[in-house]
Amino acid sequence: MEYAKDIVLDFKKGQAINVRTKKVSFASKVLDKILKHKIITTIVTAVLSFAVLDFVLIASFINVLINS
Repeated sequence: MEYAKDIVLDFKKGQAINVRTKKVSFASKVLDKILKHKIITTIVTAVLSFAVLDFVLIASFINVLINS
């Protein structure tokens, strides 16, 4: 039984087990997701920037209409 656990857990004789787990911050989780899904991040960034550009252009056009 011990041998089976060693194989499943990839544990070698004399090897210490590190049970401590690191706390991972929210920002590093988000950064990992962004780096992992580059295409989706690029698409979302492009859509948001085009939406902001569209809003600025429409506001500028309305401003031109009001002033003339």
